[in-house]
Amino acid sequence: MKLREKPPEAIRRDALKMATKKFSEGCTDCGMGYLGLAREHGASEEELAKAIDLLEKPVSRRHLFKIGAAGAVLALGRNLLDPTAAFATT
Repeated sequence: MKLREKPPEAIRRDALKMATKKFSEGCTDCGMGYLGLAREHGASEEELAKAIDLLEKPVSRRHLFKIGAAGAVLALGRNLLDPTAAFATT
């Protein structure tokens, strides 16, 4: 069975939507996972901040740094735990 691949814009949009939903449900870890996915597909810092409702308050550099750090940890962690990544040539 062949899976249909979504364009990066659609993945980014859907991931931001799900992050907002998960944060509103109280699942911070789930929301951060979706933010990491959105970042991998080109989401800006402003889009990430908006997903967690930081734009209603003054956005501090500290908040943006936390979002960026969490996204980097998610991206790096995913690559470190992927057993096929060790055998990738490019």
